[in-house]
Amino acid sequence: MGCRPSWGVESICTVLGELGVSIAPSTYYDSCRSLASSSASQQGDEVLLAEIRRTHGENYGVYGTRKVWLALNREGIAVARCTVERLMSQKIYRRRIARVVRWIRERLPRSRAG
Repeated sequence: MGCRPSWGVESICTVLGELGVSIAPSTYYDSCRSLASSSASQQGDEVLLAEIRRTHGENYGVYGTRKVWLALNREGIAVARCTVERLMSQKIYRRRIARVVRWIRERLPRSRAG
C-alpha cells in the first residue's frame, strides 16, 4: 500500500479518533516522508562527496575548491565547480575550521589573573 492509501488519511484518523485512538494526519505524512528514499540529487551528492573527500585527503587536506574541482575533472569525474564549492562548504570546510580553531586555542598562552 505504501504512502498512497485507498482511503483518505483524514477519514481514517477520524474513525480512529472515534475509537479512542487519536492520531494526527501529519503523523502519517511524517512517517511517509521518512520512509521515502532520498532524491536522486542527494544520492549523487553522497557519491560525489566521497570522491571529493578522497581527493581532498590524498592531497593532505590542503587542496581548496578550485584544485579539487580540477583534480576531479582530470580523473574523468565531470562535476560543476559550484557543486564542489557547495559540498565542500557544507561538509569539509566546517570540520577543518573547527580543527584549526582547536589547534590555535591549544597553543595560545593561558592568561594569568592576578
